Amino acid sequence: MGTDDLLDPLTYGPVWLWGPVVVLVLVVAWLVTAWRLGRRRADGRAESPESADPLAGGTSTDPYAGARSRRLADLDEIAERLRAEQVEPRVAALEVAAVLREFASVRRGVKAEPLTATELRRLGWTGGAGELVAALLDPAFSAPGATPDSAHTAVDRAREVISRW
Repeated sequence: MGTDDLLDPLTYGPVWLWGPVVVLVLVVAWLVTAWRLGRRRADGRAESPESADPLAGGTSTDPYAGARSRRLADLDEIAERLRAEQVEPRVAALEVAAVLREFASVRRGVKAEPLTATELRRLGWTGGAGELVAALLDPAFSAPGATPDSAHTAVDRAREVISRW
């Protein structure tokens, strides 16, 4: 066996370099897309382009005026969709509970979205927020479900609680 019989070493093909690079780019693109699409609010409402400051729009006499007006506008939008039958009463009850929790979070400075109605009451949240959230969650998950009248009543009660608090 002479030197003429020896073969040069084989090199890797370009597929072995560019293949993993393409796979990595696709995985990163998929993760970014999943993250962006998954950043919707739990109640399904569109993200509102609000200021980063939850107290934006407040006054010296009422620092919560801006947050209050935004949440009341959210309730008006829910009531309008409910009147137009664009949303089921059960879903509307959950959306009202979410709006109430958002305002309670601003008002108390504690993230209220993950808290149960019992935890809200235990924290001593005034203004009927804990009771109303409990009342909203009960028909939303009960067997007969919420009715249009009970959903309208929930919107009115939430509007009263937010206005008064």
